[in-house]
Amino acid sequence: MTEQVRLPRLLRRELDGGGGLKEAGRLHPTALWAEMNLYPLSRAGMTLTEDDLPVRMHDLVEIFGQNGSLGIFRVAGIETGYGRLRQVRLNHALDMLSDVVLREECAAGAAAALLGRILAGQTETLAGRPYWTLGTVEDAGSHPGWEACSNAMECLTSLAEAAEEYDFSFDFNTFPWRLNFRRRSENVMSEFRLPRNVENCRVTLDDGDLCTRLYLSVESSREDADGEQTTVTQTVHNDPAGQATWGVVSRRAGIRTAETPDVDAWVRRYFARHHEPTAQIEIDGTELNRLTGERLDEVCLGRMCRVALPDYGTALCQRVVSVSYPDLLREPRRVRVSLTNKRASAEGLFARLSGRTAGMERLVKDSSVKITNNRYSLVRQDRHITEQGEILHAAGLEIDPHGVWMFASEQGVNTALGAKFSVQAGEISSVVSKTGINNITGQSETLYSMIRQDEQEIQLRARTITLDALKTTVNNLMTGVTTAQSIRVTRLVVKGSGCDWFTVKANNGIFRLLGTYEE
Repeated sequence: MTEQVRLPRLLRRELDGGGGLKEAGRLHPTALWAEMNLYPLSRAGMTLTEDDLPVRMHDLVEIFGQNGSLGIFRVAGIETGYGRLRQVRLNHALDMLSDVVLREECAAGAAAALLGRILAGQTETLAGRPYWTLGTVEDAGSHPGWEACSNAMECLTSLAEAAEEYDFSFDFNTFPWRLNFRRRSENVMSEFRLPRNVENCRVTLDDGDLCTRLYLSVESSREDADGEQTTVTQTVHNDPAGQATWGVVSRRAGIRTAETPDVDAWVRRYFARHHEPTAQIEIDGTELNRLTGERLDEVCLGRMCRVALPDYGTALCQRVVSVSYPDLLREPRRVRVSLTNKRASAEGLFARLSGRTAGMERLVKDSSVKITNNRYSLVRQDRHITEQGEILHAAGLEIDPHGVWMFASEQGVNTALGAKFSVQAGEISSVVSKTGINNITGQSETLYSMIRQDEQEIQLRARTITLDALKTTVNNLMTGVTTAQSIRVTRLVVKGSGCDWFTVKANNGIFRLLGTYEE
């Protein structure tokens, strides 16, 4: 049976006669991957040649797998590299809500009302209609609201965290697209069995999210003649069933009665989330439903999946929280699946007992261990006031299944410095830049250098770089591969303020330097 799937569709911002978006054309990527997540949003990426259709920021693209459409994604980043290859990064189309700020405060209310107010804040429209409309909402419970000037996507995520028995689903068949909020199904919809469709399986149990005794700080506020008075009450709550199985495992948390009026209900929900260790299953396998015709051989995101492990004499049933397709073009049946018994593990909120008391060190430690098939980011900023003016320092770290990105920057009155380092599958790259005013000439000056290394070549790109720095860089990159004498550069020629390319390429085992140079 053929392994081919439909090519991605580049969509226009126009409606066709069938109630959907018009197709601008088919893209022909040389590489295509997708990662379908419950939380955070699904993502995808592809590599396009310069001969393919032009793709711009925030263009819409529909991605397909072997079982049909995976959904519509929005272009979130484009990187053009050596050879004019374009690396296109895509986020799920719901990412449009990350551009929306809700300017008015919203009190607690039903899920349908809160979702309606979130979608009402959309600013981007097509034919006079917003892109997203509210579909089926099965959650009738009440949830916390938000403060004024809150980001719409953050409000949506907070609602998903609070409503643990419900998940979002999306309908792209007609326009506007429909956002549904449905109850989680407990029916087993998928199955993996060794060795039929499982190549590799890893089961991880962790007690970092286990709690059978809770020390709770309840903060209450009231107004009187002297102003607002705050009282903190310390209470202890026990989970007898959990203690009978796991013993006494104590944690601390804090809440405010203004945000959580029903403390007893909050405690019951807390123990329901933390009454057992976190179990996570990671599988490298194959979707066989196109071959067998069996529905159990198809992976269903958000549904229960049974993993039969005859070598262990047991079968585990957990929920699918992430499905990755590493190569949709050549091996669309290959999948990497992550299952867990707790939503918190899927959202990257490991061991977060309270947003006000959880230490950043613990969060970083837990995330570094459990980051597989999830995304974690940490950004810190601080400002300093000097005699010359205000200086902003920023540093960040982002980890996801495809790589690690680190950056540091400084922005002052007349100067901006930046450095970025990334490690991805088969590639390491770094960028250092500086923009500012030359103290001698008074002219604007830009310094830029980039080093990129993959399994085929090493690239050097520079603006305003000295010959000694270039020779040192080349020699360092070639250490252990060939001798520095295989490259002789005596003078570097820089054309105006443009950038020259220097590429160290493998040619029958001998490295050669390409670019503008003289011997």
